[in-house]
Amino acid sequence: MRLLQLQADIQLTPEDRVKAGEETARLGYLLHPPTGNRLVQFDRYEDYLTWKRLQDAADIQVLEEIKRIREEQERLGGVGE
Repeated sequence: MRLLQLQADIQLTPEDRVKAGEETARLGYLLHPPTGNRLVQFDRYEDYLTWKRLQDAADIQVLEEIKRIREEQERLGGVGE
C-alpha cells in the first residue's frame, strides 16, 4: 500500500506534491484538532463507552468526508485544485 502511494506521489509535479501535503495537513487537523491538555473523567464505565463510541463515530464521519473530497478532486482531475 505504501509503495503504491509513493509511486502515485512521484508522478505528481512538485507543486502538486506541496498542495497534496497541505491538504493532508488540513484534513489531519480536522480529524484530530489540537485540544491542549484535557482530562476526562466518568462516573461509570458505561459513560466512558458511550463517549468513546460517539468519538469514534465522529472520526468515521470525518474520514468519510475526506474520502468524498478526494474522490471529487480525482473526478475533477487534480489534487488540491
